[in-house]
Amino acid sequence: MSSLDHLELFKATASEWLCDPYSLEIVYVARKEKNDTLKIISSFISFVPIPWESPSQLEVETDSIKAGRNQISNIPISELNEFLNNLISGILKIGQLDLKLEPDTSPSYYTKMVESDRWHHDAHLKIHGAQLEPFNAIETTRINSELRLCQVPFDGIIDLSKHLNLNDSFIGTDRSHIEVRILPPVNLI
Repeated sequence: MSSLDHLELFKATASEWLCDPYSLEIVYVARKEKNDTLKIISSFISFVPIPWESPSQLEVETDSIKAGRNQISNIPISELNEFLNNLISGILKIGQLDLKLEPDTSPSYYTKMVESDRWHHDAHLKIHGAQLEPFNAIETTRINSELRLCQVPFDGIIDLSKHLNLNDSFIGTDRSHIEVRILPPVNLI
């Protein structure tokens, strides 16, 4: 299957599953650029069919990165579709925050849905961007120190990545990416 075949399979499932209202969990780590743009290093988005009992938010910022987790409940289908289309284009918008996937020649797509019966697993899509330049040792040490001084402190990049349930490869060894999962609108098990 080509990258676009993976995308089309995911989009077909998303159009069948997404309904009014769904909720979102958005987890991200982005690199801050000199021109105030935020380039996504790693992001994980979950679409869930039930509202969060007590939605949580976390935002962590240093001179070099911005990271966070947002849980948003009861989003209408029109907004969900717009949000999903932006993700597929490599754009993550959270309120006033605008994060972008650094494009390679063009984004590439991968889904695990071709490996299994889609009705027994969530819909999955991974959107790959370019490989970002990894943080060097001096930058990593500075970021780790800044994270320890945040209002919500973390013991460095690895601790932050574990807290956000992102793999610690977000420090620059993998291609930048947005991973999307849509849970089915009913319990199928």
